[in-house]
Amino acid sequence: MNQTISDIASVDATGQTFRYPFGNESQKHLVDIGGVISCRVLWIKFRELENNLDTLHRLSNFLLREFNLGSFTSKLSRVQLFSLAKDLPNGYEWKSPNFKDTKLQLRKKYDLSSNDLTKAINTIRTNHEMAHYISLDLKLLGLTQEQLHVLIEQWINCNPDYTDNTSKVFDSEILGLHVLESIGDQVTRQAKAYEVVAESISAEYLAGINALFYFSKDLQFCEYYVSTYEQTLKETSSIIDNKKDIRQNFMHVFRKRNFIQNILMSLYFLHFYDLADSMVSKYNLTDIYRFIPHARSRELFALPSIGGY
Repeated sequence: MNQTISDIASVDATGQTFRYPFGNESQKHLVDIGGVISCRVLWIKFRELENNLDTLHRLSNFLLREFNLGSFTSKLSRVQLFSLAKDLPNGYEWKSPNFKDTKLQLRKKYDLSSNDLTKAINTIRTNHEMAHYISLDLKLLGLTQEQLHVLIEQWINCNPDYTDNTSKVFDSEILGLHVLESIGDQVTRQAKAYEVVAESISAEYLAGINALFYFSKDLQFCEYYVSTYEQTLKETSSIIDNKKDIRQNFMHVFRKRNFIQNILMSLYFLHFYDLADSMVSKYNLTDIYRFIPHARSRELFALPSIGGY
């Protein structure tokens, strides 16, 4: 970019050369370089410059989003913390005498003091993505895995046609009756489902469900899962004494047709592979949700290469 811009500036420092054959003092332009500019070369260079500026813009926006996450230390960026997490041994090996030598090697590699390394490791241990590399299993926020299993089972019960991706065509004379019966059955099933989970519902439980569901809409940084949970917890805490609002908040997400799909995507991103796979196996979801293999391989969650990951 610097070379291209400098070349253009040297030919047209005032912004007049590309527009007029003569300057303000009637002096002919481009005399020193042969009198002409190659439009072909200019077009090629401007295309390259435009592409490079677009890349810089994307990189700047990416780094701004990454920096706002707060997942860095005074010495290491977020991407460097990922690199360190991959270099660290599994957490259960940290009590081994050899871990002291490992820490010395890592301090030398990343130019860190003992305190710097400790701060970096503490950041890694609390991050759902980084913690995976040291075999540290973080918990779901707001609810347990058992509660989530119950919730998914109830959703399946409320949506017995979840495996049917075909479009149904009804006779116009019976369409109205069919719709009314279907709505009635759905309402009854949802009421029974709510009775099953009602005792488990708390402000944290509602925030946990909402966080898992809505996090799937922006699967780039696991920190969004935590921030979504914390923000939603403030909202659910304010309605926890109102049974009507509690039920409405729960049903707003539970009724979503893409409920289980979004939950699975979030679980895979957050490295809850065993939990997600158990649901996929139990309810035969592999052929229904074609994204599952790409989520397992993390191809679905790949960050742009300009980010350095």
